[in-house]
Amino acid sequence: MKEFLIEANRFLFSCPEKLVIKNLSQNDMKFIEYHRDNYSYRNYFTDGRFVCGQIIISLNDIPIWCMQFQGGVVKDGLDERTARHLKLIARKNRGLCDEKYPLRGPRENLFSDYHYHNDVFGCLKKFQGQEVIQKDGEIYFSMKLLGGELK
Repeated sequence: MKEFLIEANRFLFSCPEKLVIKNLSQNDMKFIEYHRDNYSYRNYFTDGRFVCGQIIISLNDIPIWCMQFQGGVVKDGLDERTARHLKLIARKNRGLCDEKYPLRGPRENLFSDYHYHNDVFGCLKKFQGQEVIQKDGEIYFSMKLLGGELK
């Protein structure tokens, strides 16, 4: 499962500006999906500056792992272009996932003037954490996450 999560994150988020985001039929949520063999990755989320969502990985159509997330742009007064750029930074970091950091990518990264940082505690079986994007020491973006294996 870990290898599939890394593969899905790399495939979907290595070039996030080309990511295909679909609408659910009720138009109240968006989703992103990736499939290989008997595995599926589905990311369901609301749209906007503040988002709530859930990623589910299934094997043979049975959910085996899940992550919930909530957060987004927290800096007041940001224009829409900057808000979209912050989401893009978070997605780009996910595209850098590897064996050491399979969930959200490297713990720290720099994207021009923005400092990306994530603190994830636990392992894939059970974890919680937060990712933050700062500029000049001020928080612009914050996302809380938790999840693990489904038994």
